[in-house]
Amino acid sequence: MGVLRVAPDGSVREMNEVLTALLDVAGGDDVRDLNIYDFAPLDECGLAGFVRLCFAENRPRISEGGCRTPAGDDIYLRYFLHPLPGDGAPEQVLVYVTDLTRINATAEELRRIYKQFDSIVSGMSPLMTMDEN
Repeated sequence: MGVLRVAPDGSVREMNEVLTALLDVAGGDDVRDLNIYDFAPLDECGLAGFVRLCFAENRPRISEGGCRTPAGDDIYLRYFLHPLPGDGAPEQVLVYVTDLTRINATAEELRRIYKQFDSIVSGMSPLMTMDEN
């Protein structure tokens, strides 16, 4: 599970190795240079917008979305956002990120198969009968 701590200005305070690998971001001190509001993949999947809402509304959120990493990989993420209390407003937002890429790909494949099967079945004549022998 990926873990991310974000300041109100969008600067990353902490990002674990799981998330840096998933997002193709250089680890270590380089992540502190990252601003999630300016990082296209996190904006594309909706996480940046939900972090803003979490700061504005001061309440937890759960959402998910897909994006393309800088390396060109399509990923699908579920994220759990928790505001960390400060003086009246959240001081930071803690984000737990789960990679649902394989699960989402499997669900898409099942939807495609179902659509194909539905097309075949709906194209059958209503006058066809099943042979019971």
